[in-house]
Amino acid sequence: MKLKVCGITNEADALAAAQAGVDYLGYILNYAASPRFVLPNTVRTIIQRTKQLYPTVQHVGVLVNPTDQLIVEVEQLGVDLLQIYGDIPTNITKPIWQSEVGGVSQPQSKLVTMLHCDAGFGSGNTLPLDLLKQLRPALPLVIAGGITVDNVREIIQLCQPTVVDVNSGVESVPGKKDINKIYALRQVILQN
Repeated sequence: MKLKVCGITNEADALAAAQAGVDYLGYILNYAASPRFVLPNTVRTIIQRTKQLYPTVQHVGVLVNPTDQLIVEVEQLGVDLLQIYGDIPTNITKPIWQSEVGGVSQPQSKLVTMLHCDAGFGSGNTLPLDLLKQLRPALPLVIAGGITVDNVREIIQLCQPTVVDVNSGVESVPGKKDINKIYALRQVILQN
């Protein structure tokens, strides 16, 4: 099972998370309402630096209803894959995680490699336990939504995700990651 830390806003957090052994780092690129929104030039710099020191970490551009033009711009930042909420443009060349709030549906594109189920755009809310039990995705599952060291074990048991995606559950304040919480969560995931 793999771990994604989403909502990376700065190089220090990216490098600390990579050192802690996370598999994916996520960047919220076009949802300005999020306290974890980050500008493309910052993302480019973070990715370049992180790839120099931790080349196996994958970088995820998180987008909400992106335009074709935005896809072109984001793919040039050095991301390895795209996580998309809403309609998926046809000009994508990277692998896609198709994201949905409150469930999963059939893949919209042949480039969709995983289905991402979220409780709601970094809200910190958790998905209902009965929903987690009922998830039967057509592709590997990425699960997100209010995941912390205290509830991750139960979430894993209920829905058997391929990737656990955390954001607010490993922060000291919105947009600032807490490395101790990342290490603690990573340890639980490694035991499952």
